Amino acid sequence: MTSSVALQEKERSRKSLQEGTAKSRAGNVVRPRYPGHVARGPNKTAQIKAPPAPKETAPSQRSEADTKVLIRLPNGERRQQSFHHTDTIREIYRYVDSLRIQGIGSYQLVRSYPRKTYGHQQMGMTLRDAGFYPSVTLYIEQLQ
Repeated sequence: MTSSVALQEKERSRKSLQEGTAKSRAGNVVRPRYPGHVARGPNKTAQIKAPPAPKETAPSQRSEADTKVLIRLPNGERRQQSFHHTDTIREIYRYVDSLRIQGIGSYQLVRSYPRKTYGHQQMGMTLRDAGFYPSVTLYIEQLQ
C-alpha cells in the first residue's frame, strides 16, 4: 500500500513540474533589440528542438544583419555596426554621417589590407560585392 501512495505522489510531483515548465516557456519570448525590428519568438533555451523560424527576405522587414563593420575614427575611437550583406556602401556612409563626428568634414572609407578606398564611385556597390562579408574594418580617411 505504501508503494502505491508513493507512486501517486511521484506522479503528482512530475505533473506539477511539467506545468511549471510549460508556464515558464510561455513567458520566454525574445524582444526586439531595436525599434521596428520583429521579435523572433521563444528563445532556443526554452524550446530545445524548436523548428527554425522562416527567414524574411524583404529588406524592410529583416531582423538579422549579417555583416559586421568596424569603423576606426581619426581620433582612435572604434564603432561597430551590423549591416545586411545586400546593403550598399552608401549605407555605411549614412551611418558614419549619423554619428556627427566633430571636425571630420569630407572623408572616404579605406580598407587597410588590401588597401582600397571606397569613395563616391563605389556608393552603389553591395557589401558582399565589396568583399565585406562577413566582417570588415574600415578607416575614415579625411580629404583635404
